[in-house]
Amino acid sequence: MPSRRRFLTTLGMTSIASLAGCIDFGEATYSPGTDADTEWPMPAYDRGFSAYNPDAAAPRDGVTERWSTAIPALPRRPVIAAGTVLVPTASGLVALDVGTGEERWRHGKADSRARTPVVHDGTAYVGLVDPPGLFALDVETGDQQWHIKNIGYDEAAPTFGVDYDHLYVGGVGEVSQIDPTTGKVTARTEVFGSVTALAHNTSLLVGTEGGEVYSFSVGDRGFSDQWRLKVVGSVRAIVTSDSDIYVATWGGPAYRLQGGLDAGSSRWEAERGAVGGLAAASRDVVGCDLSGLRTFDAHSGDVGWNREGEFTAAPAIAGDTVYIGGETEGEGGSGFVAAYALSGGRGIGSLRVGGKRWQFDVGSDRPVGQGIAVADGAVFACTEGLKGDTGPRVYALDPA
Repeated sequence: MPSRRRFLTTLGMTSIASLAGCIDFGEATYSPGTDADTEWPMPAYDRGFSAYNPDAAAPRDGVTERWSTAIPALPRRPVIAAGTVLVPTASGLVALDVGTGEERWRHGKADSRARTPVVHDGTAYVGLVDPPGLFALDVETGDQQWHIKNIGYDEAAPTFGVDYDHLYVGGVGEVSQIDPTTGKVTARTEVFGSVTALAHNTSLLVGTEGGEVYSFSVGDRGFSDQWRLKVVGSVRAIVTSDSDIYVATWGGPAYRLQGGLDAGSSRWEAERGAVGGLAAASRDVVGCDLSGLRTFDAHSGDVGWNREGEFTAAPAIAGDTVYIGGETEGEGGSGFVAAYALSGGRGIGSLRVGGKRWQFDVGSDRPVGQGIAVADGAVFACTEGLKGDTGPRVYALDPA
């Protein structure tokens, strides 16, 4: 029979071991990206709009400004490909050199109101409100390859099929399948309401302003219905990671939807949603709004960690780090870009320390808005305006 001292010692060691198992001491699940030559060719990086590139190198310990460039009003999330930063604005699509920030070309006019483009194989596909339609443009020169009138100028960014041989574009009450080389519409299907989100993993996922989520099997034969689900609130974003589907809504919760035999049903709902934007890594889903930045456990929906603040730019994840933008209230407040450890730092559950890696203040009385992009070893962000008459700017931030 063991002595009381040995029993208490064993009990203490067991308790410590159990507690240690509950404490996250680092980045065991995620590791820093090492590739400094990556691109960000779609608004949220890939066809599934995950906003997650595990291989991308990006600033982790601090930043320095590579360049900042003035742009027209109302910028949207930038896209980076072929050495070019594409910024959609109220005055058309602006192309900047990724290394210097110098303007290369513009497409559109004063009231064009460009939508966020997608890029593949040296071609950018962008919708404009005026003239209304979808344009295919050479990324390096801005030369127009084709234009489809009265299609693709709504809020949802396009996405591609699995082999990039089809481009899918949303509209009011319909989704179109387009041959990206010719601009020919090859198929259409109807949906209920205006399309607000598109994503593609093993199927085409469509979200609408009326809170409908659709799944279509797509290909050379067009569209084939798989399932349809009504959610609470207007769909603002659909994000996929592997076979998982996450939905952010305006006026409702965030959802994880099931695949397989139960495809289309809800696996979990998070009351505090992610209307400001979503990003999905292998184990964690990152969401933000004007009340905070938080992670959800991908399987259970439980909140992993939360940081209070007014976060106004959709997050991006590179390697083991979350990049986000926002605004600070009060006299002398400034818009900012910040980086957080995807693990949330060290601690138990939501009680963690050391999660914030750096913050860069842009000196603006308006927020860093729309969304963050990570490419070419740097972080890219747009401000919605600056004090004085200098207007909005695009920032490229390098490691310090």
